[in-house]
Amino acid sequence: VPLRIYWCKLARQASKLSSRGKAKITLTLAKKHKSRKIIVWCGTIKHCMETAAVWTKVFPEWLIAVDTSKKSSEYARYDDFVATQDKALLFCAAKHREGSDIPGLSMGVFVDGVAKRGAAVFVQCAGRVLRRACQGYTKDVGVILDLHADNGLELCDRLGEYLRLPTGLIPWE
Repeated sequence: VPLRIYWCKLARQASKLSSRGKAKITLTLAKKHKSRKIIVWCGTIKHCMETAAVWTKVFPEWLIAVDTSKKSSEYARYDDFVATQDKALLFCAAKHREGSDIPGLSMGVFVDGVAKRGAAVFVQCAGRVLRRACQGYTKDVGVILDLHADNGLELCDRLGEYLRLPTGLIPWE
């Protein structure tokens, strides 16, 4: 499916944006694109748990799952997230960036604070949301929201770097 990439226009101020504010931006985009399954990439396990706690209040009707190396009975698990066809969020710290084929996943959100992530990591993460919709799901686009990217061209350059294109060239215009 086609990819839609969003970023915070005030990226330098994104670090000042509250976790609740980031959740509200995500919810707005989820509604716009009818996203039902969202993965949220956090920086650390602690950040993952803190973010899930705040976002639970913004997404009260959604299943909240956390997948880290630490066991938690507070939240649903990765397997619950994969199995559900309801609205769900999965919080993880540097997991499920490659090789995870999650049915119905349509949106990925970077809240890890990384302004210039590597091209391969960015492309692998984008690949998670680009899978075609499977039975029981509808999806017109895959959405990536990077709340810490410097600017939109920099995001496009990450894809271009992976494809070995010259910097600043946008071949899909």
